[in-house]
Amino acid sequence: MTALTLRQVPPPVEKAIREEAAQRHISLNKAVVSMLEETVLGKKKPGIQRYHDLDWMSGTWSAKDTADFQKHLAESRSIDPELWQ
Repeated sequence: MTALTLRQVPPPVEKAIREEAAQRHISLNKAVVSMLEETVLGKKKPGIQRYHDLDWMSGTWSAKDTADFQKHLAESRSIDPELWQ
């Protein structure tokens, strides 16, 4: 097999590689090879599915949107005593 050297790996990519290696208890090299196989060759890891259905929404809420959501969520979690009589 050919050996490759990677330089200037962005911190988020490094973090993802390290997390994958730690989660699967494998070396960084094996994690990188596995992730490349999955991405480039379309080989999926058995038993693991990754979903990207709502990625486009990630990070789009403003502080006001978040506060409004939290407020409405708190209201929906409260118990209405009249309904429980």
